[in-house]
Amino acid sequence: MKVLYWHVDYLKYAAIKKALKSVPDLENDEKEGKIDEGIVVLMSFEKDDNKEKLESFIRDLNNYAKQINAKKVMIYPYAHLSKNLLNPQKSMELLKTLKENMEKNDTFVEVKFSPFGWYKSFEVKVKGHPLAELSREF
Repeated sequence: MKVLYWHVDYLKYAAIKKALKSVPDLENDEKEGKIDEGIVVLMSFEKDDNKEKLESFIRDLNNYAKQINAKKVMIYPYAHLSKNLLNPQKSMELLKTLKENMEKNDTFVEVKFSPFGWYKSFEVKVKGHPLAELSREF
């Protein structure tokens, strides 16, 4: 699993078109999203990823959030971080598990997910401090 953490003033996206036929259609209210004053996690699942790695990721994300005093997070699936991608079906299963775990997480007051398997346009303003941009591998 490869991730980028961005501490942002904001990120907003618009889902434009399906990148994968196997992903569900989106309702109108799911086609756009925004987060203000939080963390954006760009995330690629790789072939050897599993639930244990998800747990390590969540611990690391919680620690990062505490370091920068962030209470909001958006998980943004981003296949461009790896050439060794997990197949889409298993990636969706891991995202579902991640969503279930994040709903129980008391570090964040707001947790959002951008759509998996969609081409999206996005606009972002990343904060300019030493911890505003980090990369991780799990």
